[in-house]
Amino acid sequence: MKLQMEKKNKNSMSTGVVLSFDDENGYGFIRTIDGQTLFVHHSAIRMEGFKTLNPGEKVIFELVEGKRGVEAQNVNKYLDDE
Repeated sequence: MKLQMEKKNKNSMSTGVVLSFDDENGYGFIRTIDGQTLFVHHSAIRMEGFKTLNPGEKVIFELVEGKRGVEAQNVNKYLDDE
């Protein structure tokens, strides 16, 4: 089953939860709120220092067409204002 990119404005962000991230290999997977599983490479994470994500962590990101289908890009940890 091929994942479909959401038809959104290029600058719109999506929200999801980190399913897994392997620091040694530098990649992982994010589940979107609509149930899609997306690949995320460490180079797509926007943070200082060592780039990693923790399972269960909420993130915001852009959807892009990658080499193997839809991927997460410009990934940031979701900061809740509450």
